Amino acid sequence: MRLGYFTYAASAIFSTFIPPSQCCLTDGGAASFHTVFGSIRRKVEGYEDLIDKFISPNFEFVSDSLAFLRGDSLNDTNAHSVQEYLARYSDPLPSVTSSRLIHIAHSCDTITTYSEFIVADVPIRAFNLYFVDLPSAKIIKLYTEFNNGAARYAICKLNSTACPTQVEFDIGNNGPAYGVSGCQARF
Repeated sequence: MRLGYFTYAASAIFSTFIPPSQCCLTDGGAASFHTVFGSIRRKVEGYEDLIDKFISPNFEFVSDSLAFLRGDSLNDTNAHSVQEYLARYSDPLPSVTSSRLIHIAHSCDTITTYSEFIVADVPIRAFNLYFVDLPSAKIIKLYTEFNNGAARYAICKLNSTACPTQVEFDIGNNGPAYGVSGCQARF
């Protein structure tokens, strides 16, 4: 019942994300995208339905912070689908005990959030940049960066055997290309 209500409420909210006459995100729509993506990341009951409704099949995820923390290639696209993102970055990481949204800003087709989440009593702050495909009203790309030092400390605090004594990394060449998005004034 709870899932059905959440899915219904999310559908109703998303219908107001991008009013057809404006082709631009609303304040409520921007905040809801962030909330829904968090539900998908945490794999709440019914998250598969949320993926179908709100995530583009062409979804890409980029985060040098997460890549460095896991020992993956830097300057690379980390996941080429939401399923790959969830498999690589949802389950293997420690659970977040609480989170809060500190700031949110949006343009017509992008959402920027600054938030804080707590892992092992360690506050970790993060920036997210969501790109929304306006015709489908779905998230097509997400860039995420966070305080890697605090995250590593939290992981070590939870499990000292998970703390590497030396950090190794390599640099990929498949990172995001330069891009510009925004709203233009009509004068």
